[in-house]
Formats: sequence, structure tokens, C-alpha cells
Amino acid sequence: MNAESATLEQATGSSDGLGTVSANASAAQPDAATARYHLDVTRGMLKSCPLDERVVTLPVEVLRRVVAMAMQGGDLTVLRVAGKMLADAARAGLEGRDTQVHALPATVVFAQARQALAYAGWGSLDVERWGNALVVLLRQAPGLDTEQLGIAALLGGLFSTLALRDVACVPMDEHRFLCIDPSLAEAAWNWSKTGRSLYSVLSELESVMPE
Repeated sequence: MNAESATLEQATGSSDGLGTVSANASAAQPDAATARYHLDVTRGMLKSCPLDERVVTLPVEVLRRVVAMAMQGGDLTVLRVAGKMLADAARAGLEGRDTQVHALPATVVFAQARQALAYAGWGSLDVERWGNALVVLLRQAPGLDTEQLGIAALLGGLFSTLALRDVACVPMDEHRFLCIDPSLAEAAWNWSKTGRSLYSVLSELESVMPE
């Protein structure tokens, strides 16, 4: 390392939980245990490795203001685009497999998505199955707004891109987001806002949830 160039490493860590897809699930190579960045001081550039993508770090307060302005306009597309870009990074990490991404085991795809989110500083991702429903857990995420709509939009973009179909991620509590067809998202969100539990919301949706 010298004054003009440096490689930075940050451990991503791991967490396991009952009923979740573990961080230790098999992911595509290279399955880095640390997030790595290359800083070129003379050019003022920070790049992620091994994707070699330019990164611009922003304080969470700046992101909060972006989300606040987006919510005032009623359009959180900017966060969905960010989620799509994270999904693209995850898919890039799966390149070289003998099968297409959509044919890979869900645990492999989720593990790669988890790594992409952690790599970009968005928190620690896990998923749970509640009957036919998929519930996303995101811990240590930056607080962008009180109702978690910014993070919901980010996750919606991520999972829509990975699933190759439009998906809404509806905030259920501080960490949990229900992955659901967008046509059912408003009803699920309204029930959640009244204080109903995730179990209660899923019971209401059971008759219309896809198999």
C-alpha cells in the first residue's frame, strides 16, 4: 500500500437463524469473506473488487433526504433502481454456472443476493418461509424513513430482478418485509399499518396467495 493507492477490506460477517436461508449457504465463486475496495487517491476513485465498479460513498443522512424528496413526489423508483443494480451484481457473481440463474437452487441465489447487499452496506439479509409466503429479513439496514418504505422499494427492485417478475416488498415490522404480488401490496400494507401481526395479515391473504 502507498499514499496514492490502497486496498481496503471489511469483514461481512454471518448469522444463522432457525427457518432462514443461512449466510453460509453455498454462493457462487468467488465467495469472498470480506468486502474489498481499491482506492486510487490521485484520481479520487473508489472501486469495488472483484466487480471493478466505481463506488461513491454517501452519508446515510444524504440518502434520507433523497428518500424524503422521492416520497414527496410519490415515486421511490430511485430506490427500486438501486435494488435492481444490486441484483445485477448478484447475478454477475453467478455467471459461469452450468445452468441459468432462474434454474439455480433458491439458497444459492439468496446467498449471492445476501452478499451483494452486505457488500454495498445495506445490512444483513435472511429469508423465511411462512407457508406459501416469502418473508425477507433485513437487519442492520440504514434507517431511511420511519415507515421503511425506502428499504421496501430497494428490496422490491432486488427481488423483482432476481425473480424476473414484478414483486413488492411490504414492511411488516422493523426487520421483516413480505414479498407479494404488487396487486396485493396495498391491502397488506394497510393491514400492517393498523398494527396487525404478520400472521394475521397472511391469514387474510391465504385465499389469494399463489401456491
